[in-house]
Amino acid sequence: MIKVDSDLFIIFIEYEAFRDIVIHTAQFAHFDMKVKNWKEVYGFLAGYIDEDTQWVHITAAYPITHGTHYGVEFKKQHYVLSAYLNLMLAENEEFFVGWYHSHPGLDLFLSETDIINHLAYQIVNPRAIALVFDHTKIISKKHPLSIFQLDNPQYGISSTYHEVEYYIGGIKKDEEIERIRDIYYEIEAEVIAKKIPPIEKEVRTKVEKWKKKTKTKLPEKTLYKKKKRKKRGIKQKLEPLFK
Repeated sequence: MIKVDSDLFIIFIEYEAFRDIVIHTAQFAHFDMKVKNWKEVYGFLAGYIDEDTQWVHITAAYPITHGTHYGVEFKKQHYVLSAYLNLMLAENEEFFVGWYHSHPGLDLFLSETDIINHLAYQIVNPRAIALVFDHTKIISKKHPLSIFQLDNPQYGISSTYHEVEYYIGGIKKDEEIERIRDIYYEIEAEVIAKKIPPIEKEVRTKVEKWKKKTKTKLPEKTLYKKKKRKKRGIKQKLEPLFK
């Protein structure tokens, strides 16, 4: 478990990492697409914690998957992919500092499912963060992203949460809303024109190249195993009631 030595907690996001989050979001939900077809996306935030300032430094975003308009489900291949990514990051002494997902038109908050998901991150790393992006906020000239942390992860799903201050590389804080709006519309236009390749596929390709180069092979069949429930007949189900 990572030790927290300071109360000062700020997030710094590299510009390219932020741009990849916007690309991922726009490829599955943008203003030229019917709202009913919008989909949430999910990805990892990679980086490190600065030993001197205790800031969380996000160096890269890894788009992993997408789901429906109201949620994303992690499947076996995503757990396997995350295991390889974790090893790949370790080469540069980096790790998953958190995760991001989109709320297309749903506002910026953590749902009960989001809190459950974030518990897995913050219990291990007290500095772990959850970033939420809602592109529709730019219409009303509001911040389209928020970064959250749980107040008391020991309370589990009952934990409350708060927003964390952040800075994006190359973007002044007092110009953030306008700059993000311009960045989003530029990326959206490229997505609609199909000038940007599927970003989830790029991550998978990158991992495959790394696996081939390093000759890394994990026991994929045992990385994620669903527990099989023992089937019980009617007699077995009722028997305890009559004892």
